[in-house]
Amino acid sequence: MKISLLTSFLVAGLAAVALGSPAETELKALEQQWNDAYKKGDVAVLKAVEADDWTLVDPEGTTTTKAQDIKELTDKTFVVKESTNSDIKVRMLGDNHAAVTGSAKMSGSYKGKDFSGEYRFLDIFEKKDGKWQAILSQVTKVEKE
Repeated sequence: MKISLLTSFLVAGLAAVALGSPAETELKALEQQWNDAYKKGDVAVLKAVEADDWTLVDPEGTTTTKAQDIKELTDKTFVVKESTNSDIKVRMLGDNHAAVTGSAKMSGSYKGKDFSGEYRFLDIFEKKDGKWQAILSQVTKVEKE
């Protein structure tokens, strides 16, 4: 009996580690929805995912607000043709905050200029009223050697 009970706890523990926490699963799905929204031009997702005071620090060091992000996607100043996220990692910072890091291979244009390449990103999320929203993001272009 003790062995089967111990085995059950071990299997449950390994499953929890393999599957991740509910918050981790939710945040990874949210990152995918956000990524897809840029490809589809779906500003409704941006409005839901980005907090009203969200700020992006882009690869040039410029800051962008939620309102600017939505406008640039709407008026096609920012056009994403393809984008694939990988290596997504979630680090919980308490119950209501999380840092999500990952890589993105992207192609598209910003103000008519091609920005295709590989990028690393960091998104900080806060859970408010049961809903995760991004409060700060930073993107860095990975330069080839």
